[in-house]
Amino acid sequence: RHLVKWDEVRLLMAAS
Repeated sequence: RHLVKWDEVRLLMAAS
């Protein structure tokens, strides 16, 4: 389930 972590990373990128 490493894809789930990517989801969090993408959220951080979008928040940036």
